[in-house]
Amino acid sequence: MFTLIDFENWERKEHYLHFYNDVRCSYSTCVNIDISNLNGQRLYPAMLWLLTQTINEMPEFRTALTEKGLGYFSEMHPAYTIFNQGQKTFSGIWTAYKSNYTAFLSSYEADVAKYSSSEKYDPKPERPVNSFDVSMIPWFSFTAFNLQVFGDGSYLLPIFTMGKAFDAGTKKMLPLAIQVHHAVCDGYHIGRFIELLQEKINDFDSSFNSTSYEISATAKERMYEMTDKAPWVFSDMSGNCSNTISLCEATKEDAPFIASVYNQAILAGNCTCDTKTVTSEMREKWICQHAADGYPVYLCLENGMPVGYGYLTAYRQGREAVNHVAEVSYYLDFSAHGRHIGTHLLTALEQQAKKQGIKVLIAILVGSNRPSVGLLEKNGYVEWGRLPQIVHFGNRHTDHLIYGKYL
Repeated sequence: MFTLIDFENWERKEHYLHFYNDVRCSYSTCVNIDISNLNGQRLYPAMLWLLTQTINEMPEFRTALTEKGLGYFSEMHPAYTIFNQGQKTFSGIWTAYKSNYTAFLSSYEADVAKYSSSEKYDPKPERPVNSFDVSMIPWFSFTAFNLQVFGDGSYLLPIFTMGKAFDAGTKKMLPLAIQVHHAVCDGYHIGRFIELLQEKINDFDSSFNSTSYEISATAKERMYEMTDKAPWVFSDMSGNCSNTISLCEATKEDAPFIASVYNQAILAGNCTCDTKTVTSEMREKWICQHAADGYPVYLCLENGMPVGYGYLTAYRQGREAVNHVAEVSYYLDFSAHGRHIGTHLLTALEQQAKKQGIKVLIAILVGSNRPSVGLLEKNGYVEWGRLPQIVHFGNRHTDHLIYGKYL
């Protein structure tokens, strides 16, 4: 929504007229933001979300001059750059802001997966007018940064540029350049914006995208019991995940964690066909039923703490001609995305399938779940089927995909 400003009664009328008509100018400043509390998070999407959340609380950073006139948007969305490693160029894409960080992160990951290899400057269509520009320059830090924007000087929305983070004693700092138009934004507003942004970073709780959860005593016993004899214990020193990844059978005591992770996928709106969140009680029954069917649910552990789960399901249960086929499913807490944990989880599930005599695995997934498609293809799965546009998320339709692999 765009609300027109009552210009004649606007307290900023004289300032606007001076800095738009008499001395039309924009200006920039650079500050170092303390991002220590974001340690362990994926910095770029977290900062995109935090910047947008802060902007949406300050109308000075949402003020624009449109064909309707001077006014402010009710909500903004981030438009940001992504780097093409092969071409050594970048593209500009956008992701719709969502107040739930886990949902935003999922949309961000899907957009980046889809467009990161694009050679176009502006590959994602229909950028909303209520979007603002953000870029990241991760190769160096800076103490000053200014974009020379040529034109008629009527662009009033802010522009943000982040540099390479650096250590300052015990703190991790991030250079942030903020460019604004003086007609709508003074130094006071930038100062307030910086204070509010820092407060949000300091309050950024890991519960936004991860679940603080101790595995059940029963599961812990099974983990220790299985570690010596099970093949699914991995030590990853790739730089993305320098930890030990292991699996253990889940029990009904682990239902709260499993429900929480699955609800992340549901709320993201593009990872599963379920649209209503589940309760711990519902997952308790589901875990017990899987175990009774001979296909237990497995917790995925990073250094002994759960970060996701996976399981096998009989394909066309009771039909002997396909007894050697099973469906594989996996879900990771959003905090575990992008660190190769999914590859280890999928490999472990394949090893367990072989132990059970399974010769073929299939994965059935939503076509809009690009990160999962990428994981499957990276691990040798091939698209065996596509049911076009049968998955309906409201007015948004997508394909249902079937991926398969011979073990």
